[in-house]
Amino acid sequence: MTRLNKKEKIILDAVLFLIILLLYFTNWIQFPYKLPVCALVIMAVSFYKNKNLHELGFLPKVSLWKTVLWASLIIFIATVAVLLWTPFLENLFGKNDYSAYGALKGNKKVLLQLWIYGMISAAFAEEVIFRGYFCSLVESYMGKSQLSKAIMVVVGALLFTLAHYSQGISGLINIFIISLFFYIVFIRSGRNIYAVILAHAIIDTVSLYQIYLGDF
Repeated sequence: MTRLNKKEKIILDAVLFLIILLLYFTNWIQFPYKLPVCALVIMAVSFYKNKNLHELGFLPKVSLWKTVLWASLIIFIATVAVLLWTPFLENLFGKNDYSAYGALKGNKKVLLQLWIYGMISAAFAEEVIFRGYFCSLVESYMGKSQLSKAIMVVVGALLFTLAHYSQGISGLINIFIISLFFYIVFIRSGRNIYAVILAHAIIDTVSLYQIYLGDF
């Protein structure tokens, strides 16, 4: 295992954080490659430090049925939350804005393309960045206290929501609520990133198919 002293670790974490910010907030790399590149850089640095990716949630031994159970729990809670909140939110702020996906409606070719992009850029890369990386960063510098976990959940969910700013106020509130459950499950499952990736993949698949059918 690579041995880093405290100063080296802080410098490496600071450099990585700067690289992620530069990649994320510039157009050097375009969609759908931007987030996967960020995720791969994070994974490379994590592996360099630890010779494994455990801190990001890629655990060596996980139970398949527990992974499916955790993912199912996220999907169930997210579905119930959306069904309960959506009518109320739409009355207050209008419907979710999915205009960016207008070309998807009824277009199988675009559906397949966006689904592939979604699995790579959203289901995989976003979970590595917003769940795996963010939670490990907070825990590394704030410990495992209840305050640390609260910051992981609330601040992490807020950052994830802001990254989806184009979906209107109703959409943002829904994303924030759902993201809270993603963080809670990620922490409660012992950082089982496979569970949140699976849940994210299923939710995005269903959402894309609904837009394709014109349900949104």
